[in-house]
Amino acid sequence: MRFQVPQFVDIEDRIIGPLTLKQFGVYAIGGMVMVIVYPVVNVAGLVAVAIPVLGLVVLFAHVRIAGQSFAATVIHGVRFFTGPRLYLWRRGGSRRLPASGPEYLALEGQAERGPSALALIAQALTTEGGVVTEDKDDPIAPASEAGAGQSELRRQQEARRRASVAEVTKGEGGT
Repeated sequence: MRFQVPQFVDIEDRIIGPLTLKQFGVYAIGGMVMVIVYPVVNVAGLVAVAIPVLGLVVLFAHVRIAGQSFAATVIHGVRFFTGPRLYLWRRGGSRRLPASGPEYLALEGQAERGPSALALIAQALTTEGGVVTEDKDDPIAPASEAGAGQSELRRQQEARRRASVAEVTKGEGGT
């Protein structure tokens, strides 16, 4: 049985036209601010208030910084500037070990340590093999460099090559 895997899960659904629900909410809040300001100020004041409100509404509704909405970026900025400047990592539930002295020596004796990774690798190399103790011919070296200690396989390959060259030259001469 096959199941459809949802795709584009990080993209919000478009609810009202091309706007997501959050964007529509931001525009609605901006509209409510303008409805409240309208009876209080004259037309020039309304335009003076409407331009910054519209700019903020568009900024909060559509701008994303580093994959986060502008509102989330503002919240993180406020937390950063109002929070403490010194960040310390504190592990919970652990006890502090003494750096030296008789308590340190007593605790060091209790610790059960296994062999280090380097010791395990060294042991594997010395006990599990992989070390060649006898000389072997280099399979890549040409036959002239291999000399008298040439392996049987190398000699057979060389004999086949010579035989094929002799057949080719004999065939060319006979025609």
